Amino acid sequence: MEKILVAHGFAVLAAPSGRVARRILEGSSALDLAIVDLALADGPGEEVLSAARRCRPGLPLVVMSGYGERADQVTREGKADVVLPKPFDPGQLVDAVLSSLQED
Repeated sequence: MEKILVAHGFAVLAAPSGRVARRILEGSSALDLAIVDLALADGPGEEVLSAARRCRPGLPLVVMSGYGERADQVTREGKADVVLPKPFDPGQLVDAVLSSLQED
């Protein structure tokens, strides 16, 4: 994902875990968007989404998941703005990012 987004002109700050993602969200004001997978090795992605909403209420959030109903529920609850269903191709990734940024 990082290579795809960089190739399309985006600056990317990748987090290797949910724990690191939460620290980045809490410490960086330079973020324009966050993409969060609901299935993280160190815990549910919902925790990262909740931290993002708490620390950065206006930050556009894209949630990616192979679990359609779970992702839909997250957006219904207002925890994310755009759902990116897995698997996805590079064009769908870029479209989800652009869509989320335009909603801001």
